[in-house]
Amino acid sequence: RVELLNREWITVANTPGSAPESAEAQRVASMHIEWLRSVPGTPAAEGTGVGEYVRSLAEMYVADPRFSVNYGGVEGARFVRDALLAWLERDTEVE
Repeated sequence: RVELLNREWITVANTPGSAPESAEAQRVASMHIEWLRSVPGTPAAEGTGVGEYVRSLAEMYVADPRFSVNYGGVEGARFVRDALLAWLERDTEVE
């Protein structure tokens, strides 16, 4: 599932004119959040502190090359981060 998600991110991030706030990027951000919620033992799965957890992960994706490589490099990771942060801003139920 994570490999599919990474491919989706790379595709969306490399689509000309694509923006982190676009419907397509937000669709993938929703998939990403669903995936995080499926990982047992994480704040996302527990339902507490989801917002802070996602924000921290999003920053780590950019800061750590071991993660940014999953998104096609730092530019792709920045796109993922920005899309996840945009998703958090519009989702009023995330704490």
